[in-house]
Amino acid sequence: MGVPHAVGAVPIPLPCRLSAPPLLPGCHPKGKKVILVLASGGVFSEGPWKSWHSVEPYLRQILGFIGIEDVQTVWAEGMNIPPLAIHAVPNGEKAVVEARRNPG
Repeated sequence: MGVPHAVGAVPIPLPCRLSAPPLLPGCHPKGKKVILVLASGGVFSEGPWKSWHSVEPYLRQILGFIGIEDVQTVWAEGMNIPPLAIHAVPNGEKAVVEARRNPG
């Protein structure tokens, strides 16, 4: 599922409706694992901008609301910072592969 992020608003095109139980047939999110792949132009996972990071906590809250508790996050960040940009996507790809290999 793709989740675009704009300043202060995250539209969530989830395959399940959140507001009206029961969920759609075949949509049983409890017990599922989610790997969040977050990309950004800056670095928000650590350093002075960490307090500005809001996407991951927000998505974890929404996923928890529908019963998904097993959430792992992978970052591809620094894409607008030339020394980091060269490695951002390859590092993110490696992290996704690693997350799929070693859950938790």
